[in-house]
Amino acid sequence: MSFQEIYDTVETQFGTAWDDSTIPLRIDNVQKASGTVARLVTNLDEYVHLRILPAVAVQAEMATNPYKRLDGHVQVDWFGKSGRGTRNGYIALDTAKDIFEFNTFSNITFRPGTIVNIGEQDGFYQLTLSIPYFTYTKT
Repeated sequence: MSFQEIYDTVETQFGTAWDDSTIPLRIDNVQKASGTVARLVTNLDEYVHLRILPAVAVQAEMATNPYKRLDGHVQVDWFGKSGRGTRNGYIALDTAKDIFEFNTFSNITFRPGTIVNIGEQDGFYQLTLSIPYFTYTKT
């Protein structure tokens, strides 16, 4: 499995399950909001940002046709305007967690996720969900 295949699988699963009419979804280098694509997030009270972060690739088996294990994280950041609380953020990230946690899609297995309270920056408050994943592929 290539990094692009991992990215495509994660983005497809999340994009299909996420209701972006409630909270707009921004993915790497584009924003998907209510079926439209825009380059920047503008004039939004809140949004989520999906990132796929490959981490380590290691040889998992030494044989004639060796396997490698690819590890990484799916990261979903929630951004809400400062001063409006974090309730919507925790609800949104719980929804995102339920899409991946303990599931396997296209041979990518997702583990339990954690939420970190990043805090306020640039007029937005940030909460971050990180869900580890792994997959095996022939080299």
